[in-house]
Amino acid sequence: MEEQGKKALIAAIISHDAGTVKYYLESGEDPNQVFPAIAGADHSIHQPATPLTLVVSCLSNSLLEEFDIKEFAAIAKLLIEYGADPKPAMELAEMRHGKYNAESESSLMQVWRVIANVK
Repeated sequence: MEEQGKKALIAAIISHDAGTVKYYLESGEDPNQVFPAIAGADHSIHQPATPLTLVVSCLSNSLLEEFDIKEFAAIAKLLIEYGADPKPAMELAEMRHGKYNAESESSLMQVWRVIANVK
């Protein structure tokens, strides 16, 4: 299920399907796995290479609605609960959207707060 699981996890994240993401995490998918097909050979910070950076990348879609944002926040929370490293996602978010601003009211912050507040 390794390669198939990776592809299915990618598809679940892109589809903002928190229930399916949870299923794959419970099935043993690594929340810090690298997606070489997305990241390219150098795994550059400019490309989403892990499940949590893929969530951040998907937030750039200007057609997202409130429900979509809430699903991405739930996915980010799940990934973090299962041990995802928030640092690459924060770096990608700051590169794409500027410095984190806890006071911002933007819908993006609903997801970003989940990632930024990892203890």
